[in-house]
Amino acid sequence: MTGLLSLIIVFNKFKLKLIKVKFSDIKIMLIEGWHIFVTTILSSILTNTGPFILGIYIDKQTVGYYGAIDKIVKALSSLFSPLTQAIFPYVSSKFKLSFEEGKKEVYKFAKVVMPICLIITANLMLFSKYIVKILYGDSYVNYHKILMYLSIWILNGVLNNFIGIQYMVASGNGKLYSKAFTISAIVTLVCFISLIKHISYYSIIFGTILGELTLTIFMLFYNKKYIRQR
Repeated sequence: MTGLLSLIIVFNKFKLKLIKVKFSDIKIMLIEGWHIFVTTILSSILTNTGPFILGIYIDKQTVGYYGAIDKIVKALSSLFSPLTQAIFPYVSSKFKLSFEEGKKEVYKFAKVVMPICLIITANLMLFSKYIVKILYGDSYVNYHKILMYLSIWILNGVLNNFIGIQYMVASGNGKLYSKAFTISAIVTLVCFISLIKHISYYSIIFGTILGELTLTIFMLFYNKKYIRQR
């Protein structure tokens, strides 16, 4: 209903008309968006793989605790998605005008968003026990470290969005971003599978954080080696 209402408002207010799309245009869009498509698919796989692997090796009760607390992290992380999605077209338009202009806009937004993200992360780490107790009760308190450690993923994830999506993809370097993301995905999956028998659900947390850090390192490496030469 929301989607239909939005379409009615858009068509009436902006007097938009449907146009016939050429197959050649569709082909161009598919080619240009391929790297984003690949990273989106890999991200979805990684998001669901952790709990799935836990379900194989760990008892259902522990999986339930992990899944419940993980929802807090995912919910808070999703708060940044509308913002990053909204600024991407604007940043992309700036990169088309000038590489330096686009880079300046990315830095400008990052200077505002990252401190907010840092404050949220710090509060999650400091008050994880109380947050879990308030939301889920005393029985979950012993697992509050899941929230404490995964909060690092939120901070690193938002940072990687600015480096990868807003900077590398918007400037036309989506192939490098996709390459870095693929490497980080492999590192994450290896951690998930190889460590699960030894350190329980902490292997999922470790793999998730290490994967994000790997992505950051490789993006910075590609940025220094290839992009800054422009």
